[in-house]
Amino acid sequence: MPHAKIAHDDGRHGSGSRPARRWAAPAALALLPWLAFLPVTLLRGVFFLGDVQSYFFPYHVLPASLLKRGELPLWNPFAFSGLPLLADAQTALFSPPSWLFFFLPGEVALSYATVLQFSIAGVGMSLLLRRLGLRQLPAFLGAAVYMFSGCMTARVVHLSILSGAALMPWALWCIELAFRGRALPEAAGADAARPLSGVRSWGAGRARGFVAAAAVIALQVFAGHPQVPVYTAAMLGLYALVRGVERWVDTGRPVWLVGFPAIVTGVYVLGGGLAAIQLVPWADVGTYSTRAAGASFGLVFGTSMARSDWLLQLFPYLYGSLRTGPYAEAPIAVSLAGRFLEHSAYVGVLPMGLAAYAVLGLPSLKAGGRATRSALFSVLFFALLAMVGVLLALGWATPFAEVVYRLPVIGKLRAIERALVLVTFAVAALAAFGVQRVMDGAAPAARPRRWGLMAIGAGMAVVPAAVVLLAAQPWWQRLMSLPREAAANLALHRPNAAVPLLVAVAAAALFFWWSRRPASRLTLALATGLLLADLGGYAAFYNPTIDRQYFQRRPDVLAAFRHDPGSFRKVTYLPVYNLDDRTPKAILAMSWGMVYGVEDINGFNSLQTRRYTDYLFGPDEGDVSYGIFGNDRLLRPESPILSSLNVRYLLVQPGVPLRVGSGYRRVWESAEVIVYENTLAYPRAFFADAVRGMTDASAVRDAVTADGFDGRRLAIVETGNPPALPAPAGQDTVTLVAQSVNRIAFACTTATPRFLVVSEMYFPGWQATVDGAPTPIYRTNYLFRGIVVAAGRHTVTFDYRPRSVRVGAAISAFALLIALVALAAGRRRR
Repeated sequence: MPHAKIAHDDGRHGSGSRPARRWAAPAALALLPWLAFLPVTLLRGVFFLGDVQSYFFPYHVLPASLLKRGELPLWNPFAFSGLPLLADAQTALFSPPSWLFFFLPGEVALSYATVLQFSIAGVGMSLLLRRLGLRQLPAFLGAAVYMFSGCMTARVVHLSILSGAALMPWALWCIELAFRGRALPEAAGADAARPLSGVRSWGAGRARGFVAAAAVIALQVFAGHPQVPVYTAAMLGLYALVRGVERWVDTGRPVWLVGFPAIVTGVYVLGGGLAAIQLVPWADVGTYSTRAAGASFGLVFGTSMARSDWLLQLFPYLYGSLRTGPYAEAPIAVSLAGRFLEHSAYVGVLPMGLAAYAVLGLPSLKAGGRATRSALFSVLFFALLAMVGVLLALGWATPFAEVVYRLPVIGKLRAIERALVLVTFAVAALAAFGVQRVMDGAAPAARPRRWGLMAIGAGMAVVPAAVVLLAAQPWWQRLMSLPREAAANLALHRPNAAVPLLVAVAAAALFFWWSRRPASRLTLALATGLLLADLGGYAAFYNPTIDRQYFQRRPDVLAAFRHDPGSFRKVTYLPVYNLDDRTPKAILAMSWGMVYGVEDINGFNSLQTRRYTDYLFGPDEGDVSYGIFGNDRLLRPESPILSSLNVRYLLVQPGVPLRVGSGYRRVWESAEVIVYENTLAYPRAFFADAVRGMTDASAVRDAVTADGFDGRRLAIVETGNPPALPAPAGQDTVTLVAQSVNRIAFACTTATPRFLVVSEMYFPGWQATVDGAPTPIYRTNYLFRGIVVAAGRHTVTFDYRPRSVRVGAAISAFALLIALVALAAGRRRR
């Protein structure tokens, strides 16, 4: 693999054409997703599947709407009876693509922000591969592979994961700049030959790389999901070690085994500081969540890549399709949908063959100059990264599962198979190096090269064909744990098997051709067309869309609440989430109440607090409810739980078997939903007749959730020194006078000092005042707030002013100052 040729024949014939030629491929990559998702681009449809509408649409629309009307999005009263909003990083409020929600309709902003992630991924991957010494075509193809891979395409449903994955190549590109210096190489390969810089050679280029890398890490945090940033940190740590070994080989000094990891550590310290305005509140609220004690082994490894899941790398529609199209005749079975989304990491057969060819070329890179040696370490790094990703994704199937589970952070992340993003990223980069090797080689000169191409080509055709032939065999299905529906999809008459098999045969034919003749413009053009048709088509037909009117039309059920002027909450009875994709909105399930300002006791969020879960579902509930509410025991009149939460309305789908208690009466119905009113619901705020103190939280929980408990008669506060109050006398009133997301106020009149109980979540950051004077808040009845109100007429106000947001903002400002100083220092030393 003579990489010394990389710096030449780059297609530039004059200095005036260099900028245009340099940015032509990135510009094309930025445009490609908008062409692949053309119906979305032209607004003939918008993404809507699963979490797109149940989570990301509400949690992006709400903060934008609050800011546009002048309210800070600190608290969210519309889910789980109230929880922090800004602290929920998946709102991605500080992520620039999310700013589209300030200017565009929500469904348009969400779809455009999603497509934009593909462009970000493609451009970043192209810049990275060019910086590593590859020419335009290999860099372009490697970027296209990553951009349209399964780890990107299948994550349209998880925008936060998609956004983090899109930034991975940018993070590595910036780290490479911090290691070597210079903002952009003059020609491809020039920086590959440039020696890795020492710490003392800090200059403008390296300073920019360091600060830019920190900014990318901050943007990954702002994207909102912790998993990809953790995997990115592992990737950059491995990269620092590999480049440290390279520096050791160049200089004979092993100090760089520590030096480059130190740079990466500094990047993460600065990046974490820049992101502190999001990171500090996020970490703070996470300590109260159901997962604060750590994820169970089953939560981490329970959905590891099973045997048949790896066949998705050959047949991306093995389990079916989310929509009908040229790759599948029928939609996927609901039972397989989760596996389909979490385990999809398709990169195409041709890129896998090219990646294998790049790895086979490692021995030929041992000899040569600095550029060749740098290419060797690049290929070695990506090969090691792919191995790490595979081992993690295998999860419980490896003997290392217990070891991984005991690791901090990385061993506590849900769904370990999401480490496939590392495999996808590595294989895409290796495929680019494989293209480079094909272009630089002169077949049929070297016999090892010829036989390598032939062996890979044979494997590319034989392995998929063998899978198809064996699919009908019962012993093979048992061996591979292959579901019956998936085995049926591997029949040759189905496009699920036929289309990938044709692509594999075409890719194999190219390898056989290259084993006999040098790569020509024609064969490279055919390879480019095959790759783009395969992966572009896979991406274009993967995610279903729906007409914009679905998001724009208000659900009819809102009419049931139109004449209720009071403050109330509702719950949707949902025993199991088996809804079609048009139903959640109609019954205000999951997070749809947020969109229309309807307060809900349930929701769809992994930050559901442990206390709230215990109160509503019991201490044996292992994880968040994810919008599921199916315990009709809570509907009995003797149960105080829903009434104490101020649940006035119960929504049920027609035909769902349900035993409704005597306290519920039907008040509204349509073909989609039946609405019951809870006549026993407590008001939002009231004076309790008596107060008792208890210090054992679990005992308080058991007492206040027991059948027959009446929170209006007795308020239990979690303290050994409860307030001593006289017996109530006279007529007392509580009236809601003001309510916004961060404030709620009541006008109170009482003849004697009383204890006011408010059906609002007790959570750090809430402050109470009586007529403007601060007063302590008692944790009351396990979940709620309570304060003492003196006799007379008073205004009681609760304001949410979380300290974590102020601390995070201060740290971010300080980190920004440090970043500016680092850039200025770099310019002085240029």
